[in-house]
Amino acid sequence: MTCHNGLPDFEERSRNKFHSVKTGIDCERCHGPGELHVERKRAGKIIDTSQYADSTIVNPARLTKELQMSLCQRCHLQGNAVLKEGKSWKDFQPGMHLDSIMNVFLPEYKGQEDRFIMASQAERLRESACYTQSDMSCITCHNPHVSVEETSIATFNSKCRNCHNGAGKKSECTEDMATRNKEDDNCTGCHMPKSGSIDIPHVSITDHHIKTRHDKDQENISYTEAQKIQQFVGLKCMTKENPSNYEMAMGYLSFYEEFSKGRYLLDSAKIFIEQRPQGDLVPWLKPIVKYHFLRNDFASIRTYASRVRLDSVQDEWTNYRIGEAYFQAKQYQKALKYYQQAVNKKPFNLAFQNKLGSTYFQLGNYQKAERVFRLILTEDPRQKEAMANLGYLLLRKGRKERASDYFKKTLSLDPDYLQAMFNQAALSLQNKQWEKARTILQNILKKDPGNSKAQQLLQRLDAMERRS
Repeated sequence: MTCHNGLPDFEERSRNKFHSVKTGIDCERCHGPGELHVERKRAGKIIDTSQYADSTIVNPARLTKELQMSLCQRCHLQGNAVLKEGKSWKDFQPGMHLDSIMNVFLPEYKGQEDRFIMASQAERLRESACYTQSDMSCITCHNPHVSVEETSIATFNSKCRNCHNGAGKKSECTEDMATRNKEDDNCTGCHMPKSGSIDIPHVSITDHHIKTRHDKDQENISYTEAQKIQQFVGLKCMTKENPSNYEMAMGYLSFYEEFSKGRYLLDSAKIFIEQRPQGDLVPWLKPIVKYHFLRNDFASIRTYASRVRLDSVQDEWTNYRIGEAYFQAKQYQKALKYYQQAVNKKPFNLAFQNKLGSTYFQLGNYQKAERVFRLILTEDPRQKEAMANLGYLLLRKGRKERASDYFKKTLSLDPDYLQAMFNQAALSLQNKQWEKARTILQNILKKDPGNSKAQQLLQRLDAMERRS
């Protein structure tokens, strides 16, 4: 959504709601907002751009090398992107430094330096002598208005020869002509070979790290073999030379959450968190709470939350995580306050709403709970969690037939959704349909053999049948 099309009309108060989504990458992704530009042209105000800059729109060719790279890196520096505080994905505009909006982190591996993430062309180019020792940028070789598939090899090779023309240190190719002819005298084929990526197996992409030579053995190594020999060194911030301890902590936490569940990532985050300044806890509450949340350490979250005022917790996800910590401890009244704050900030985040509704339910406020679950289903009629919860609420209110309808509909969307199966079992038990309940619980254990809740219910069912 943030790279493969024009900027969508995103509902800022949601997690994934869009009022409209453009199809295809449009001019504004690289040239910035075009309204003023179009307005001036329609008014007949034409600029001779061969001599002067048109100030009504961004021309990437006139940007500095670093600003050009920031623009390309917005989509061609794949990794773990972490937004700055208060920023959104649509805040970046051409002509800005990328690190003013987000930081991008990439893993470094010892023993597999030639392996890279799929869309990391900008990162790999930055490692090249061609880049570091010249004014080269992405658009030196790429015409953004022409597809790579429609650009001939000869065109790319001519870009190489514009610099490597025998003048000064930029010498002609030193390879013998027999080898050059064998490779069709293709500069990019030899110095920018195709390779695999560390995140997507079974693909082959051009390595934009331009080298004097490359290792054929590295090029041909399989994805599985690469996974065995590579050793994780750490995360590197690709958008900022000296990231703060806070930024590094958030980078490691986000990488753990989004890409890899290695415990060492949480350990690294902890090191950066422990280096925080002593004093006010509030500025560091977000990474601290997220760290303990990812470790399922809800008790520690409650301890930290007790040390700050409720109204000082501004981040919606921090509110949600603290709410979850109290919910897990069955301290529903405290959980409610934090869920309410999360929902107030992001009312169209349906996960927040669902937890709010569940908390109302636990507090016995069925009217508010039902209102929340129905609001969710209005926004997303296929939201299985809210559908199952609403069905169970109706069951508790004695509306068995309507509850059964919701359970069936939920399972039609996801036949493996255990909560809906438990709800069906509860309905069967209420109706004294022992065999039906037993079948449902046995199905749950087939899907999740160690499910203690299903085992306990089967034992209760045995006891109920004996009594009857």
